Amino acid sequence: MGRSALPAVVRIREVGPRDGLQAEAPVPPKGRAALVDALAQLDPAYRLPVLLHYYADLPLEQVAQSLNLTVPAIKSRLHRARAMLRNTLAESEEAGTQ
Repeated sequence: MGRSALPAVVRIREVGPRDGLQAEAPVPPKGRAALVDALAQLDPAYRLPVLLHYYADLPLEQVAQSLNLTVPAIKSRLHRARAMLRNTLAESEEAGTQ
C-alpha cells in the first residue's frame, strides 16, 4: 500500500463552528494573529495534524493515513499540540499585558 500524497498547499479555511455547533465567541483579529504565530512555532510533527484536522477539516482516519501514522498517534499529537498552543498563547498574552 503506497503512502498518500499530501496536496502541495493545504487551503486553510476560516476558523468556524464544527459539526453544527456554534462557537461561543469569534476569535478577534488580534487573537487570530497570535494563533497563527503560535501555530508557526509548533514543530511540523504537531503542526501538520492540527492543520489537516482542524483547518482542512479532514477526519482523524484520513489525517493518520496522510501522515502514515495510526489514529491513536494523531490523537496524541493533537492533544499535545493543543497544550503547546495553550501555553504559547498564555505566554504571549502575559507578555502583552505587561
